[in-house]
Amino acid sequence: MVDVQLLKDTIKKSGMTTTAICRKSGIVRQTLYNRYNEPKYFTLDEVDALKKVLRLSARECIRIFFTSHAENNSAKEG
Repeated sequence: MVDVQLLKDTIKKSGMTTTAICRKSGIVRQTLYNRYNEPKYFTLDEVDALKKVLRLSARECIRIFFTSHAENNSAKEG
């Protein structure tokens, strides 16, 4: 499951607008918003594109796109 809030925070911290992120990643803006609402449906191509545009490390990518919410919450608490 995708940690949508962490993804949004990461995008905000990048200093780029959502429009710029979408343009650089090739993801249609509406598609990104749809993925926010159905976070388990990011494709691997979308994940790879966002990883490159946001310059995510492998660890950051895993935390955002491949970690369950229970694991994310316990990591934040610990």
